[in-house]
Amino acid sequence: MIRDRLYELRPFNTEESIEIEVDTSMQKHDEELYKVLNRFLVIREQIDLIRQNIDTMKSLINEQKFHYKDKNIRDQIENLISDSLSKSKNVHNSIKSYQEELKLPSQSYTIFRIKNMQLALIKNDYLNVYREHTLFVEKYEEKLKKVLKREAQIMSRNISIEETEALIAEKEQVPSLFVGNILEETEKAQCELREIVQRHNMLMTLEKTLEEVRDMFFQISTYVMEQGSLIQVIEYETENATTYVDKGGSELEKARELQIKALKKKTYILIILLIVLGIIILILIIT
Repeated sequence: MIRDRLYELRPFNTEESIEIEVDTSMQKHDEELYKVLNRFLVIREQIDLIRQNIDTMKSLINEQKFHYKDKNIRDQIENLISDSLSKSKNVHNSIKSYQEELKLPSQSYTIFRIKNMQLALIKNDYLNVYREHTLFVEKYEEKLKKVLKREAQIMSRNISIEETEALIAEKEQVPSLFVGNILEETEKAQCELREIVQRHNMLMTLEKTLEEVRDMFFQISTYVMEQGSLIQVIEYETENATTYVDKGGSELEKARELQIKALKKKTYILIILLIVLGIIILILIIT
């Protein structure tokens, strides 16, 4: 006679399904964790590359042979500045993406804590390296202006700030700009050429101004992000202060209740002592 053993197999099937579900859930969690950690490493690598670009540019302008006419060095510095700005924008967008993801409720507590910690580290490191990049660019442009003004003083020629910036924007390597300008003043035929050059320099200056405006908006966005971090710190300290105030109020209420209880105990003890004293006096009178 054949026995029905289906009831014996059901427990095993249930246990296997539970194990499969647990394994699938753990696998998804591990994949998500790997993506989060890998993205963090990519962003940190970009920040490190920006810092390497800054170190390279510092070493280039600190050399004694550096001159504003050296097209090779200037091209290297301009390329490194553009590369750093591009990487800065990528990091800036990644920080924005982190902030949006932290607002999503559909994520595990572990992933949320990891992303929150990564965001704090990346934001702090990014703001530091961006400040360093901005300071270098200002120092670099200031050094170019000083070199141009010094050469103009040697040639006994005064140049304005606009002319200095136009010379900085010039990318071609020429023998001597100031000597050329003196020769142009002695020849009437060169006046038209000078006007064309000035118009070209104006266009170059306008293009550079537009780039500076674009970078200024990007810098303002970074400063807004930095102010947001300070506001979060202030909000955190305010919440702590509110908590301590509420806790202090509770402690005062408890102290008031304990004081009332102590007063009641003293009153009861005094009444008992008076009763005992009255009984003793009564016994003495009777005896």
